[in-house]
Formats: sequence, structure tokens, C-alpha cells
Amino acid sequence: MALIPFTNQFSETDEREWLKLYFGSIEEEAYRLLQEMKFVAMVREVAWGMFYSGLTKGEIHHDFDYYKFAESCVQRIEQGIYQL
Repeated sequence: MALIPFTNQFSETDEREWLKLYFGSIEEEAYRLLQEMKFVAMVREVAWGMFYSGLTKGEIHHDFDYYKFAESCVQRIEQGIYQL
């Protein structure tokens, strides 16, 4: 459920409208749960980045740095930003 607003960087207003359209109404509990699910998604992104960084250690990836991606996700978590 959190992937659409998470990956599309919805604003708070967009998230609340999306929840309203999805459930037919919006409750603060649903909004809070969405934020928690987005946090878990960010943690997953850190784990994914670290895993592939180790898996591809020594290989050259000119188009993507998995470790830097994981670092950027950690920084976003520290700032309270739970989206890509």
C-alpha cells in the first residue's frame, strides 16, 4: 500500500487524498500507519543497497553506486524523509 506514495514522492496533501480515494475516507490512524510503512520501505532500501554493494564488491557499475544509494537512504531516514 505504501509503495505508490513512497516511490512517487507524494506530498502530505497528495498522501491524504490518496488515502481518501483508496479507503473512501481518511482517518489519522491510516495516515500514521502509512508513514510507518514508508519508514519500513526506506529501511528495506538501505538493506537492498548494502546487500548489492557487498554482492557486487569489486565490480564496476558506472551507472549506479549501491553503497552511496544506501547511504543516501540512511541520511533521508535521519532527516525524517521516508520516500525516495
